[in-house]
Amino acid sequence: MLVSGYPDVQSAMAAILLEADEIVVKPFEIGRLTELVNQKMLNRKSTKRLDKERVGVILQRCVSSIVEDWLARAKQSSELNCLLLSDEERTGHLLSWLRTWLFD
Repeated sequence: MLVSGYPDVQSAMAAILLEADEIVVKPFEIGRLTELVNQKMLNRKSTKRLDKERVGVILQRCVSSIVEDWLARAKQSSELNCLLLSDEERTGHLLSWLRTWLFD
């Protein structure tokens, strides 16, 4: 629920982004606000809780794409491309380091 003195579009958009159910514009009657709160409490929906993941688990799942993205960016660097290295030579240490860091 969003209480605002300015019923403008920007406030409405902010409320939507915050998943507000109601926008109450000032001035308002306290009785109406109480009524809205009671109504929302009686009709509230259960929300699905998102499972939390550890950063290490996410990185383990994404390690290949992390290395691929790094390689693509490295190939765009003229300084790094001065050395004649294969993709495996460029990423081997990175992949090794990430796996050691993630599994220790």
